[in-house]
Amino acid sequence: MFSNEYAIINSVKNLVLTNHFERPFQPNLGSNLRHLLFENVDVIIAARIEREIVETISNFEPRVKISEIKATSSPDENGYKIYMEFFVVNNSKPLTINFFLERIR
Repeated sequence: MFSNEYAIINSVKNLVLTNHFERPFQPNLGSNLRHLLFENVDVIIAARIEREIVETISNFEPRVKISEIKATSSPDENGYKIYMEFFVVNNSKPLTINFFLERIR
């Protein structure tokens, strides 16, 4: 993988993990997933997480087109497994990200 692909992966991950009002002078940057993590872990909240991630990426990362996203609820671990596959504009090779969302406190 090239360094520009790592940069885009890090950008996507940072956008998803950044909460609203977390960056000075850019209150709307990022997603608002943290408030969803304090709800009960179920498939309805997983669907809302998927929608929130898609909306955030489409609003703030124009270099990326999401082809597949899957948020799987994991009640035993009290969080969500996130799988995201996307294409970088002008590149035919898909990139994937896997991470786990959970409450911090």
